[in-house]
Amino acid sequence: LCFNWPNFTFSSQTGYWWHSSDEKTNLMVDFLKQLGIKKVDMLVAHSTASPPAVQLAAQRPDIEVKSLALFMPITSRVFKGGKNPLLFNPILGWVLKARGGEAFAKYFMQSVMALSRHPTRGRAYDVFFAYLSAIGYEQAEIDQHLATLRQRALPTLIMVSNNDRLLSVEDNHRLMRKMGCDPRNAWLYDEQGQLVKKGNEGVVKVIELEKGSHYGFNRFPDIANDALMELLNSVAR
Repeated sequence: LCFNWPNFTFSSQTGYWWHSSDEKTNLMVDFLKQLGIKKVDMLVAHSTASPPAVQLAAQRPDIEVKSLALFMPITSRVFKGGKNPLLFNPILGWVLKARGGEAFAKYFMQSVMALSRHPTRGRAYDVFFAYLSAIGYEQAEIDQHLATLRQRALPTLIMVSNNDRLLSVEDNHRLMRKMGCDPRNAWLYDEQGQLVKKGNEGVVKVIELEKGSHYGFNRFPDIANDALMELLNSVAR
């Protein structure tokens, strides 16, 4: 399963803004229960969708998650792409939600992101809103969830990219260490998608792309799909 979350347009129309990690996790649980699903072989998440996926796998015993796949995961309130003070500040967040401020905020964000060549696809304000959603949790809480997954030895796939303009190499390495994985043990692929160095086949498998960007699964779908099928087959036996 890979969940898709409300974008800025939905929030603007309904007036519901924050969509915190807790809210998203509860929504996932309610949705799965309505379908009569109590077990998920694999939960897949990308970027800022990672915190609720991690929370569901670690915290909710009513839904059993057998494996987790995180692509370019943002699981920290402090990361490389969130350091642009023109975009990521409380004032612009307030303007975005104020009556009459939406049009200005959307134009401002689009302009800044275009001029700074920010690595976004589609509507820039959706990316900004995803960031606001991602910080709707306490760092200590998500760190505890990661520690829980590590202690449970939950089979996990992590894909990162060294040229990700939202996440630095240190951001990625920090997450690996929190999951009990030595960054030196990652499976390394070059800019052509060729395997350069084999890594460990442990409970947590890390795929490191030299040039995958923030959307490495699109740039190298064969690598991503093979890794997903390998993980799925290992838990679905």
